[in-house]
Parts: sequence; structure tokens; C-alpha cells
Amino acid sequence: MAQLVAKLGLVVMVGSVAAPGPACRWMQDARQAAALDTLVASQATGLFDQLIVVTNDPLWASSLPLDCVVDLDDTRHPFHFGRRLASVIGHYGLTHVLYMGAGAAPLLNSVDVAAIAQKTLAAERLLITNNLHSADWAAFTPASLLAEYAPRVARDNAIAWVLHREAGLPADTLPVSAASRLDIDTPTDLMILSRHPGCGQHLAAKLAELDLDTGRLDQALAVLRSEGKHIMVAGRVASSTWAALERETLCWVRLIAEERGMVASGRQAGGQVKSLLGAYLEQVGMDAFFRALEEWADAIFLDNRVILAHRGLWPSAEDRYASDLGWVDRVQEPFLRAFTAGALSSSVPIVLGGHSLVSGGLLALVEMITL
Repeated sequence: MAQLVAKLGLVVMVGSVAAPGPACRWMQDARQAAALDTLVASQATGLFDQLIVVTNDPLWASSLPLDCVVDLDDTRHPFHFGRRLASVIGHYGLTHVLYMGAGAAPLLNSVDVAAIAQKTLAAERLLITNNLHSADWAAFTPASLLAEYAPRVARDNAIAWVLHREAGLPADTLPVSAASRLDIDTPTDLMILSRHPGCGQHLAAKLAELDLDTGRLDQALAVLRSEGKHIMVAGRVASSTWAALERETLCWVRLIAEERGMVASGRQAGGQVKSLLGAYLEQVGMDAFFRALEEWADAIFLDNRVILAHRGLWPSAEDRYASDLGWVDRVQEPFLRAFTAGALSSSVPIVLGGHSLVSGGLLALVEMITL
């Protein structure tokens, strides 16, 4: 029986939002710019047989200034991540694959991508990912294995867990760092990337075009650089983030870690999310809540999605992003509008965001103060 010739492909999935508001448009443009940086970095390695862009945006795809294959989504049918990726793998005959979302790895450079590609090519059975429990990207072989398990992978963050725990691929995770953990999840990530020297060329150019107000972030970064200040980090905080803060800063850290995995576990969908901060806010009211935060810390990094889920709320992406950007008047949901206004009126910098803020985002900020 003839042995299969190894064929390594990069598959980048780049979606677009139908009729987005301005905040969603900024996010889409930034993710597309980051995807282009990923493609350029991967092409520079010379290790990929094919660069494949999977997208529902033919206009953007037609503007790509490099040699790649564009595979357009069939928008007549509902999108299912696992089935879509498995079909691409089968269609192009890939034996080894590196999958990345559009904004999955804005700080990975060509050296990082080459190391992942070489290790994947050298293996017969292997999974490499940035986060086994909630992957932003995954490299694996044999690529054809996904077809059997595709129905179990409705979203890309489940791909590593399913391939490891159910398909039995041995797993290798990259060391925790800003490059391995920061993905473009909210506008706050864009603010952080706009300040990071490792940001890719195309993404940096796009961010320079946006009118990002980084005032609160810059103030919080100044606190991180100071000695003896108090910072507060709240939300879905990993121990690795706390360790980096303790190791690399001279600040006292107040940490409230709660509801990690609230989406993947189904607790949010089941209305089971409980937040200590959310309960305290309910007891004392909005004004007293933010006055207390001012007493507790000199700068605050707040994954406010946990508080929203605690209240049974999940405003639109446009609302959530507008809140992160400080666009109070554009936030339609009443509670989130009042919460955003309270954060902006605080006498200490309060940086709002999602899970990535208290994960890869803070790791990137810590990197910046040590460079």
C-alpha cells in the first residue's frame, strides 16, 4: 500500500458580520487584518503546501495580496465549524493541518508558526494548541481524523478538547504567554495590541486608522509599572495570569477569579452563573459599587461578562463592544449603559473587557512593562 505524502495546509477561517454596527465593523476589520498577518507569517516559513482562506466575504478575499486558495462558504446552509473544517481538509487532501481563526494569534510570528509546523510535520499522531480547554487555534495530524468527530465540534474552541479526549491524539500545548493566549475577542484587545511591539504589520496599520481611546488603558498600564500600587483583576482569571502579575510587577494584587468555563460548561446557557461581584453590585447599587472599587485598587481590569451573565443578560455584540470602547451613548441595553457610565466616571482607571482581557491581554501588558 502506497504511503500518503505529507501535505501540510494552513486553514484560516475569516467570517464577516451582516450589517454590523461601527464597533462590530472595527472588530471585523481588525480580525481580517490579523488574518492577513497570519497568512504572511505562514507563507514566510516555506513549510505549507497550501494556504487556504475559508470565508463568507468574497470582496475581502479578492483583495488579498498574496498567493492563497479562497474557499467561499455556502451561505445557503447554516455554518457548522467542525463539518466545515473537515470538508476543507478532505477536499484539499491535507494530512497535516494548522487551523486558525481570523484573530486567533495576532502576536505569533513566522518563527513561532514555523516551530508549530515543523513539529506537526514530524509526527504521525499529534495535536498542538494554545489552550486544550478552549482553543483559539490547533495543529493536528492525521487531519482526516476530524471527519469522524466533526459533529461534536460546533465551535472552534472545542476542537482541541475533542481531538485529545475523544479522538485520542496526544496533546502538546504551547507555554502560556501573550503570543499563545491573546486573541482578538473584544475592542479592549485592539487597544492592548495597538500598544504592543509584537503586533503584526497589517493589524498595526489598521489599528492606527481607528480612533481608539486608550486613555484608561494607558493609565492602568502606568499603575502596573509603578511600585507599591494596588491593582484588581476580576472575572475568568487563570492562575497563570496571577502568577505573571506576581512575578513581573511590584504591585499588590487583589484577585477575584470566578466562573471560568461558564460558556463551555453550559452554565451561562442554563442561567446558572453566579458572581460575587455581581451579587455585591445588586446589594449596594451602581454608585456605591464603583465608589468601593475606587477604594480597593488604583487600577482595575474587569471581565464584566461574568457580571452580565450573573444577571441573566447577554447584550448584543455591538452593545458589548461599544461598552468596552467607552461609547456610552451607543449602548442600548440599560444596565450595561449604566455600568459603562459608572466605570468611565470612576476616579481610577477601570478597563472593561471579556475573558481575553484577564488572560492574554494582561499577559501582553505584563510583557510590555518588562520589555
